[in-house]
Amino acid sequence: MKKSIFIIILIVSFISVRFGLIELYKSHDAPIIALLPAILGIILTVMFNCQITMTGTSFGYIMSFILAQLFKTEYIDPKRGNALYSNWFVLWLVIYSGIIVVCFVMDCYRNKKKKC
Repeated sequence: MKKSIFIIILIVSFISVRFGLIELYKSHDAPIIALLPAILGIILTVMFNCQITMTGTSFGYIMSFILAQLFKTEYIDPKRGNALYSNWFVLWLVIYSGIIVVCFVMDCYRNKKKKC
């Protein structure tokens, strides 16, 4: 598949999360900050010609968001006026970055095997 299709998938995922699923997280900055690992994935793809990394970068954005929503933990901090806190954003970034790293390692292994 062409890289432009994967970039379109990433853009659609971003728009879906940013505007369509805002009721799940109520943070306007989170989808934009989560694009930082996506930029890293795209740079790795361009520099090293990594097809698996591009796939993981584009589909991993929405998949990691869903996984973070499924496994999030919410708690109330009585020391800070009973404020509600959640770990979903950290989960989202860690899962998404992990997907990109695993895909990049797979690409490196595949490219090393091809050269031999």
